[in-house]
Amino acid sequence: MQKKKVDGVNVWNNRQIERNEIGSKLSASATMWLKDTKRYTEEKINDFTVDMIVNNSIDMLPDDVKSKFKISDCYIYVDITQEEIDELVAKFIKTIHLMKTKEAEYERTKDDTIFWTEITKENEYFFSVLCGFSPKLHKPFHQYLQQKELDSQPFEFSNKSKDNVNKNINNDDDDLDILKLLEELDD
Repeated sequence: MQKKKVDGVNVWNNRQIERNEIGSKLSASATMWLKDTKRYTEEKINDFTVDMIVNNSIDMLPDDVKSKFKISDCYIYVDITQEEIDELVAKFIKTIHLMKTKEAEYERTKDDTIFWTEITKENEYFFSVLCGFSPKLHKPFHQYLQQKELDSQPFEFSNKSKDNVNKNINNDDDDLDILKLLEELDD
């Protein structure tokens, strides 16, 4: 709500603004009230406006200007069809079924990769920039990056490539089996 004067009387003007737009939608009104006080330079008013937009808040405004606004929760009603409800219920059921299936599979095999998210070229940006987890902590992404690094290395059938493989890979049983197979193929 925003306070305004109508015929010399203070009246609250009701506006519904989405929470993520408070700073940008109220900046013009705040600028008007800041100018009305005649205490701030144009530069200081611009600083207030920029802070409002960047922080999406009115908290940095002086108390007398901030008191011109009341922010409260509101409900937004959205029209929804029975088809959309049925689709959502079907997604819930499918997800619950998938969870139960994976839990049963895990109990049987104790393989935690069952729950891993598939990392692909399409969602790689999310995991590398937006996800917030280090590849050291996010096992699927760590494995994806290791595999990508291996795939990008040129492979030659020579003793040098075997030496490079030995240097670049932490040898475990599977790696040793592969190296033995490569040696047998060279012979």
